[in-house]
Amino acid sequence: MVNPRTIVSAPSALRTHLKSSAFRRHRGSSCLLISSAAPLFDDGPKTGTSVPISDLVERAKFTVSTELSLVNVQSTIASAYPTMQDIERSMDMAKRAGAKVVIGVGSGSSIDLAKAVATALATESGSDVELIVAPGTLGAAMAASSDTPLIYSAGEEALLPLSFSSSDSSCWIPSERVKTTITLDGDNMAIPQNNSRQNVGKGGGHEGQKHPDANVSDAALASLAICVDGALALDQQYNDAGDPQNNDEISRRQLIDRTVQYSVAALSGVPSILSNDKDGDVASCHRNATAAVMHAGQLLALGNNASDGGRMGIPMSLASSLLPSYFPHGNLLTFLASTMPGLCETLPTLDVDPQHDDQASALRLLSKTVTGREDGTMHDLADWANRISKDARMTPMAYLAEGAPNVHALLERVEANRTFLNQPVDDEEFVEHVLYRSLNR
Repeated sequence: MVNPRTIVSAPSALRTHLKSSAFRRHRGSSCLLISSAAPLFDDGPKTGTSVPISDLVERAKFTVSTELSLVNVQSTIASAYPTMQDIERSMDMAKRAGAKVVIGVGSGSSIDLAKAVATALATESGSDVELIVAPGTLGAAMAASSDTPLIYSAGEEALLPLSFSSSDSSCWIPSERVKTTITLDGDNMAIPQNNSRQNVGKGGGHEGQKHPDANVSDAALASLAICVDGALALDQQYNDAGDPQNNDEISRRQLIDRTVQYSVAALSGVPSILSNDKDGDVASCHRNATAAVMHAGQLLALGNNASDGGRMGIPMSLASSLLPSYFPHGNLLTFLASTMPGLCETLPTLDVDPQHDDQASALRLLSKTVTGREDGTMHDLADWANRISKDARMTPMAYLAEGAPNVHALLERVEANRTFLNQPVDDEEFVEHVLYRSLNR
C-alpha cells in the first residue's frame, strides 16, 4: 500500500507549505516536530548552495514556533537509525499534546521516526494524521519517498521494516489515513563535496567518523543499485511467468527508467565537482541526485517492500542485515552504493542474462541506457559499473567496515535476517557473489 502523498518543491518549501491554503485547516492543531540533532563532526566543505543540516533544522523550528506560532512539542533524535524506544517516546509526547500533525525535518533517521509515529497515531486513533517531511540530506530524501520506515532492532541487530520491529505488527502497517506531504528544497540540502570524504574509517581524513552524509556519487550509485536489482527481479518474473504487463510492473519499469536517467545525469556532473570547476552546474547536479533517490525510494515502496510480504531486494537485504553492526562508518546510501559494481559484476559471472526478447528485458534496457552500447549485455553493464564507480570515487564497502569483515559470518547474518523477514533464500549463491565482490574491491 502506498500512502497518498503530495510533493512541494520550492525554495523554503516547508515554510511555503505551512503558510499555504492546503495547510490552513491544520493551523489550530497541535503538532509534533521531530528533528535530527546537530552532528558531532563537520562533514567537510559544502558546494554550491548546500548548507549544514543544523541550519535547516533551526530554520524549521523558527518557522513552526516563532514565525507561524503553531502549537507544537519537539522531539530530537541523535542516533543514525530510530529504535522502538524512540518511537514510544515520541508517541507519548504526541498523545499528551493531542498532536494531529507530525513534522519530520533533517536526516533520514528523523524522517523515518516521523513516518513511524504518524502511522502509529493514525492506526490507534482511527483518524487522519497529517505527515510533513522536510528532508535535509540525500538519504533523507530517499526515506521521505518510501512508505516503510527502517527501524534498528537491538535484538536482531538489524535494520527492519517497521512491521517486523514490534510484536504487535498490526499497529505498524502503512495507513491510508496518513496524508503525506514532502517539502523539498533541493538547492538547500546538506550535500558534501565528493572529494570531502575519502577512505572513511581506513586512515583517511575522517578516521573513525561514522555515518557521514551521502554525496552525489553515493546517491546516484545507490539508486542505480536499486534499479539493477529491480530490473533483475522483473526479468526473473518474466522468465517464470511470462510478461503479465500489470500496473505494478509497468510502474516499476517507468520508475527504473526515470531513476536511471536522473542517476546518470547526476554522475555526469561529478567530474566538475571533483575538479572544483567553477563553471560546473553544481545545483543541477544536486537536483538530479535528489530526483534519483526520490524515484529510487518510490521504487522500493512499490516493488521491493518486505513489510507487506514483498521482495526486499539484494542490496536492501544486505543493508538490513549488516549495515548497523558490521559497517558503522557508512549510512544507507553509502552502503547501497558500494554494492552496485559488485552486483553488476555478478550478473555475467552467474549467467544471469535475459532469456526473453531484448526489448522486454528490463536489464538489457538499463544496460543500453547507461553504457550507450546497442547490445547492452551484462558484460557491458559490469564494465561500465566498474569504471563509473572508480571515476566517481565511490567509497568501497570494506572501508565502511569496522576491522576486517569475515565473509562467512556476514553471510550467516544475512541468511538469518532474510529468514526472519520471510524473504526467498533460493538465490544464496548470487547474494554470496555480490557480497564477496563488493568487499574485495
